[in-house]
Amino acid sequence: MMSSGRAHTRPERGSATLAAVVLLAAVLVATLVVTGAGSVVLARRQAGTAADLAAVAAAEAWVRGLPACTVAAAVVSRNAGTLRACRVDGAAVGVSVEVRQGVLGTGWTVSARADAWAGPVSARQ
Repeated sequence: MMSSGRAHTRPERGSATLAAVVLLAAVLVATLVVTGAGSVVLARRQAGTAADLAAVAAAEAWVRGLPACTVAAAVVSRNAGTLRACRVDGAAVGVSVEVRQGVLGTGWTVSARADAWAGPVSARQ
């Protein structure tokens, strides 16, 4: 049997391109998810660190007769956060801190809050 010389068209033609586009989209989505999750973890750690530092600095300032919440606000600001609340309870100082973190390459931001207390153990009993 002789062939007519015409190429047979296959229905799979271009399917590799479609598969590559789908794979690329999946990789992009996975990258965004991982980057977003990393930003959340980073924001939580920054908020916790800023809250701990601010509470300790504020308690030390309070013992020296300085304005505890002013000191806490300055420490939080230097750690890229915002002081949401500050409370002096006896010799202990409690703070609530919020940190905003950008998600790399997206223009999105995530925020995290953390609370911390500092002072003598006997101050909060």
